[in-house]
Amino acid sequence: MELDTQRKRYAKQLKSIRQKYLKRRKKPTNGKPVPNQGKTIGDKELIPPTESVFTTAVSEKKTAEKEMKPDRKNFEQEKGLHVGLDYPTRYDLEVRITEVSYKVETLTDWASGESVRASLEEEGPPKFSYTWKSISNLIKLHVGFAIPTNRIALMLGHTAFTSGKICRVLEYAARLFCLSRVFPVILA
Repeated sequence: MELDTQRKRYAKQLKSIRQKYLKRRKKPTNGKPVPNQGKTIGDKELIPPTESVFTTAVSEKKTAEKEMKPDRKNFEQEKGLHVGLDYPTRYDLEVRITEVSYKVETLTDWASGESVRASLEEEGPPKFSYTWKSISNLIKLHVGFAIPTNRIALMLGHTAFTSGKICRVLEYAARLFCLSRVFPVILA
């Protein structure tokens, strides 16, 4: 019942956005297209905010080729054999943890004593050893797919991803992204 209400509300909002967009569009003159005219808004371009977590996949797609040869010990001679090739496809599922080692440069002016260190804020939050991508994937697994943190830790099987560390980074992300906009006075 609640889901149907949300869908109807979303459809109504989408319709009003389309109508506003179409009103603002410039009409072509002399049959020529108007420069810088945007495309119409399609259904797949607007995603409900509750589902925006799932717009990117947790996994990445890679292709690999392997050549498999049979054991030729069964034949007395190797000359004169006919070779036929098949091209079957198999899928390998991996959950990979990449350990990234940074070489961070620090510049120091000996005359003034001032030093500046390269920032790692674009890679991940301070005081955490996780990248922003790993935090978003943890949010997808825990919040989006409702996997408990202890199961995520068991699934990943690495000391950097314990249940406690995952909980701390999820709390940090919640404070950073949600609570700071809703309750800025409490967090100050």
